[in-house]
Amino acid sequence: PVWSVLNYMIGIGLADAGHDRWAERLRGDTRALIEQTGFYEAYNPVDGTGNGGDDFSWTAAIWLAWARG
Repeated sequence: PVWSVLNYMIGIGLADAGHDRWAERLRGDTRALIEQTGFYEAYNPVDGTGNGGDDFSWTAAIWLAWARG
């Protein structure tokens, strides 16, 4: 599954390692997935459907952090 909190940490690592383009792509793709599907615990990597809880606070926190830039 795709976990937004893991993508957030990976994005930070990519940016810190100088891979800004990859970090921004991961950020944008994850934000779009959240915006299209909702605040799920995780997402199906093939079709983007939500898995687990559908009102997950850590996903909302990640979206808010990335929405602020």
